[in-house]
Amino acid sequence: MLARRLKGSDPREVLTIEKRACFARLHEVSQTRARAEKEGAPLHAILLLELAVLQLEAFLKWLERWEEFLKREKPR
Repeated sequence: MLARRLKGSDPREVLTIEKRACFARLHEVSQTRARAEKEGAPLHAILLLELAVLQLEAFLKWLERWEEFLKREKPR
């Protein structure tokens, strides 16, 4: 949202960078969760990793909504 207000910044580029970072983190946390399940980690650890996965997925969905909004927005 801030990138829309700053001169010389490209909100689409910011979204692309954020999405890439979020996908990388989601992949990392998903692998950690799978490894924890395989190794029989305590339930609380698995549930916290699941929470992290769900939060990252929600953030990605929000970024995708912003991307849709920017595509529909009229150029200034």
